[in-house]
Amino acid sequence: MCGMAENRLLWPVEKHWLNVRFLNGDWAKRRLVRSTVEENFHSLPMGIKFYFYRRGQRGKADIRIKFSNISHSRIGTDAKSVLRGQPTMKLNFTDMGRSNDKDQRLALLRNHILHEFGHALGLQHEHQHPKCGKKWDMAVIGQRLGWSRALVQHNYDPHTPEGKTLEPYDPKSIMHYRIKEGDELHSKATAPTNMVLSEGDKRILSILYPPRGEGMLKPPGDNSESWSPKKQKWWKRLIRSV
Repeated sequence: MCGMAENRLLWPVEKHWLNVRFLNGDWAKRRLVRSTVEENFHSLPMGIKFYFYRRGQRGKADIRIKFSNISHSRIGTDAKSVLRGQPTMKLNFTDMGRSNDKDQRLALLRNHILHEFGHALGLQHEHQHPKCGKKWDMAVIGQRLGWSRALVQHNYDPHTPEGKTLEPYDPKSIMHYRIKEGDELHSKATAPTNMVLSEGDKRILSILYPPRGEGMLKPPGDNSESWSPKKQKWWKRLIRSV
């Protein structure tokens, strides 16, 4: 197993479903989020899954999503501390329009979704793993990303192992930031953006939320409609719009 999770922020074992509500966004964006989450997380032997509320459907949401110009998510149950009606997760779909490659743009959108939903399940940044061992050039990273030094440190400083489920460092994790030349002190090493859940990601999620022998309880409503992008071309409209 590889990865790092915040034990105190994991969802309780008796919780079968995380209810998700969109606060804004058009049909195509919502559909991409839902299809990406269900295809990647619901295929895992994991004892917790996501239920997406339909428009107008009432009920308390554990995760509330706002499409924004940044991507960010509360870690696990820290979402409970957010005021009702306010987002617990933000997804940035605006910067993806810079690439002329439609497949690349779609892959980057899915990367944002998988990364932030990893946080929602309690996973921490993998490049902040105590065993990562990289020395970051905070000034270079801050200038490249337009971040303050405090924000860079928050997202790059290594974590201590206390209170964590801590397994070997996984450079292929969806929770790992890409590395551009100059990001590391005294090194020109680079690493690409990880586009899919790694085998380490899949294993740690299955350990954190073990499958239930008695089977999953039914979701709070009829949520059985197929959202597979392999069968439909709705995502082309989304890619043209960002």
